[in-house]
Amino acid sequence: MKYWLLALAMIASYPFTAKAQSVTDYAVGAWSICSLSDAGALSCASENYFSRLQPPPNTPALTSIVAGNVHMCGLTEDGSIFCWGDNSFGQNEVPDGEQFINVSAGLNLTCGVTTDNRALCWGLDTHGESEPPADVLFSQLANDLTTSCGLTLDGSISCWGQFDLADFLNSDVNYTKLLVDDDNACGLTDTHQIHCRYESQTPLGSDMVDLAMTRNLICGLQASGDIVCTTNNGTAAWLPHLSANIFEINRGPEVVALYGGIGETKMCYATSDGDFNCFVRENQGDPMLPGDEAATPSAPVVNADVYSDTTVELTWGENNTTTGGADIYRDGQLLDSTSNGGSYIDNTMTPGIDYAYSVATYSDEGVLSSTSNPIIVNSAPGEDGSDSGYSPAYSPFEPTGLTVKSYSSSTLELFWDRPGSLSSNFHGYEIRRNNTFHAFTRGISFYDIVEPGESYHYDVVAVSLDGSILGFSGIDID
Repeated sequence: MKYWLLALAMIASYPFTAKAQSVTDYAVGAWSICSLSDAGALSCASENYFSRLQPPPNTPALTSIVAGNVHMCGLTEDGSIFCWGDNSFGQNEVPDGEQFINVSAGLNLTCGVTTDNRALCWGLDTHGESEPPADVLFSQLANDLTTSCGLTLDGSISCWGQFDLADFLNSDVNYTKLLVDDDNACGLTDTHQIHCRYESQTPLGSDMVDLAMTRNLICGLQASGDIVCTTNNGTAAWLPHLSANIFEINRGPEVVALYGGIGETKMCYATSDGDFNCFVRENQGDPMLPGDEAATPSAPVVNADVYSDTTVELTWGENNTTTGGADIYRDGQLLDSTSNGGSYIDNTMTPGIDYAYSVATYSDEGVLSSTSNPIIVNSAPGEDGSDSGYSPAYSPFEPTGLTVKSYSSSTLELFWDRPGSLSSNFHGYEIRRNNTFHAFTRGISFYDIVEPGESYHYDVVAVSLDGSILGFSGIDID
């Protein structure tokens, strides 16, 4: 693969900018950006409905923040870690009884350095990336999809997971900052140089004071306030746009900090005049930034369809068009959060009990609506079997013969049968894991990655072109 060192002067182009109000920290995720002010105010903005990452009401005061793919975490004033957002792999489930000095986040995992310099990780663990060495003391950690690394107390590097990247970095120098991405790692040394596994991707220059990394970009900040970037993406349309952005940035106010993160091309930076800026690939559009105005969605109008004596589907899509997911409440208590934009299945009902369901939805920017008026649902049929309120448990479109095959402790595949003849309105199958939309397929099998030792409930739901349920089948996996 040919790598390119970016030129600093080409066609004019301007980065997207937002004013930073005495901000002490930023966290840049794949789809969201959060800012933390010196007064403790936390603000997040999202570009994509999967990243519904507005801080929840119970968020404590934080001193620093980091971003994963679709989750965020912060270090609290008392040394604990608080996380929010997607928790599909347990990346928000912080170990009890521990105090930390810093926190890091990968694609679907979280790590922290404890006050006695141990590394602890939790979340997805497909290649051992959540299993740090117990006999090494750390000062800082860095994570990606399948690899984690850390700076040891003596300034050397230790890695675990899919790639042992420590073998590819200069072991004769001390590092002050470390970043990893896929099979690459870069470090900032105590002599203000940047070393990377791939020399052709190393930002060139002296007096480097900061380092940031994305999937396609590696940028270094010089003491002069100028930035230098390299890329492994040699696309002809990409290079001029990126080079023009760097040229304009270095003509403007001094850059004081760089912020990369999980994602392909989004690179952000803070300047000496208090601005916060990002530049992205030319066809990606401007990212939402903290402080951008976003409309508050209206409260949804919720409908309910009961499909068995234990199962109800709540829908709100026709009355509320937001796609940022929703919080589901039952009897006034939070039941679940879902990234699905218009429906939710609860299969934990007890026949004969009245349940009050309500829903609050999120906009694409992560703004929470007010909660809907409650809808009362009771799945019990009448004594004579009439007015039961639900369809028969069997539907001609129900996925039958649902089975699971485990390939390893972290991989499995679902298999099912479907009718020989299908309605012209048949669309395919939604895969719902733990009552939350997980995937869609038109086939009769689904491969998934799971957390070893965890229990899961899957529903395979046959849906029509208009989104209505034609039939479903569920299975529990321990």
